[in-house]
Amino acid sequence: MAILEKRFAERTTEEWIDFFDGSGIPCGPINDIKRVFEDPQVKYKDMVQELDHPTAGSIRLAGPAVEYDGQTCQGIATPPPMLGQHTNDVLIDILGYDRKDILKMEDEGVVKCY
Repeated sequence: MAILEKRFAERTTEEWIDFFDGSGIPCGPINDIKRVFEDPQVKYKDMVQELDHPTAGSIRLAGPAVEYDGQTCQGIATPPPMLGQHTNDVLIDILGYDRKDILKMEDEGVVKCY
C-alpha cells in the first residue's frame, strides 16, 4: 500500500484517469460530496434532490442513478435517519429483544433509541 500511495500521489486524479483510459483497467475518482454534486453525469441525469430533514432543514442528496429498461428509479423517499431512529425496530422486529432488555441496554449506554 505504501508503494501505491506514493506512486498515486505523483499525479492528479484526472491525470490517472487519462493514463488508464483505454487500457481495459476500470478506474474512476472517489468523489467527495462537493465533486458528486459537480459531476456532469449527476447534473445530466438531474439526480440532485432536496428533502426536508427534521434537524438539518432542507438538504441536497444525490438520488439513485439506476435505470431499468430506460426507467429511472423513484427518488429518495425519506431523509437520512436520525441516530437511533430505527434502533427499536431492529432490536424488536429483527433481533427479537423485548422492551425490558432494550431499556436496560439504553440505561447502560449500549444503544440509543428514539
